[in-house]
Order: sequence, then structure tokens, then C-alpha cells
Amino acid sequence: PAHRRFLRFVVRQTHYQFTALPFGLCTAPRVFMKCMAVVAAFLRRQHVHVFPYLDDWLVRGRSYQQVQAHVQTVMDTFSHLGIIVNTSKSVLTPTQSIQFIGAILDATRARAFLPEARRLAIVDLITTLRRFPTTTARQCLKLLGHMASCTYVVQHARLRLRPLQAWLASVYRPIRDDLDMVVTVPAHTLDSLQWWLDPQTLGEGVPFNLS
Repeated sequence: PAHRRFLRFVVRQTHYQFTALPFGLCTAPRVFMKCMAVVAAFLRRQHVHVFPYLDDWLVRGRSYQQVQAHVQTVMDTFSHLGIIVNTSKSVLTPTQSIQFIGAILDATRARAFLPEARRLAIVDLITTLRRFPTTTARQCLKLLGHMASCTYVVQHARLRLRPLQAWLASVYRPIRDDLDMVVTVPAHTLDSLQWWLDPQTLGEGVPFNLS
């Protein structure tokens, strides 16, 4: 196709050209989503309930048999379009509990939960910070990133990350300071992190509704 010439690069005077859309391209996710939105619309016209997010797709149904049939329809459609599914990373058997875009969706309780691996990552970062409060701005930002990523599945998480966020903003300026600038987290800020160490707090989950 003529558009492939826009995805060329040169190495040692040899020209190379992509035959497929490279996801490293900054515009690739948007282009991919626009293309797949057409596929999702087609499937919905077949009464298949799909929830696409980039290359992660969730299929919903009212029974085991319906989900099974919907999954087969999706797979047949993808095959017809030449879309290759990574079956080793896919869950093709209907289930009432599944991990999707960073959350565990439990249909039996209609709640979304933080995956255990993500909870342990936060606990590990906080434990290290409390043990060694003199650290770098980079490490504090890493912890804040983990906290911010779970605000939609942990109640009050956005409120509880603010003490660390506010303190870091008072001592670190991205346009002025280096990411590896050494900082010492004060005791009152460290105390505010105790809330995040409670497994029950992070494991309570939030209601969700796929309609």
C-alpha cells in the first residue's frame, strides 16, 4: 500500500519499511483505536457486548454459553480481518473473575479490586521509603505513580496520596530540579503512608457496572 512509504527509516544507507503499524510510533495508539472502533461497532451490531481498550478486549454476556458464543464470534471476526490474537495472553474460557486493564473484575460481587501484585508493589515501595527516608525525587514520583494508578479501584486513594504529593511539590520542581535530586521525606509525611499498608483498605474494591 502507498501509505507504507511514510513508515520508512534508513540504517547505513539501507532503506527499511514497516509492513505493519509499529506501536512505538506516537500516533499509533490513536490510529489503532480508530480502526478497532469500527470492528467493535460491527460486533455490537451482532449483539456482542465488547469493551475494547487498545489491544485489551473484554467480552460480556448473561450466561456461560452466551459468552462462549460471543468469544467465538469475536475470534472469527478477527481471523477474517487478519488480526492475530495472542492466545497465550488471552482468557478465552468464560469466567466470573478476570483481570482487565489493571483491575480484577469480580462479576459475582460486582466489584473491581486491585490485583495483589500491584498492592505488594506499593507496600514494597512504602516500606523501603519508611526505612530509608532520604531518597530521590524519582523514587517518590515512582511511588506516587503507583498510587495514582489505583485511584479508580481503591476508595479514597486520591485523597490519601495528597500528603506525599503536596510535600514533594514543595521541594521539587520538574523544570528546575533533576529527577535524581536527593530529598528527605519528613516524619509526618511518612506517617500518612501507613494507610496504604493495610491489606483490607487496598483490598476492599469498588462497585462496577458493565452495561
